[in-house]
Amino acid sequence: MITNYNLELLPTVDADLDDLFDYILLDNPNDAGDVLERIITSLKNLEDFPYAGTKLIADH
Repeated sequence: MITNYNLELLPTVDADLDDLFDYILLDNPNDAGDVLERIITSLKNLEDFPYAGTKLIADH
């Protein structure tokens, strides 16, 4: 059975992405859109591959 996932970005994530875009725009306006697009594509890939990536272990 295949489970379908739907990625929802919280408003704070949208705001953070906007801030990140603005920051990159100051230094490299030609690439700011591409960087943001790559981040969003990576996030959307989590819908198909929710366990992709590295599991972070918190220090206790």
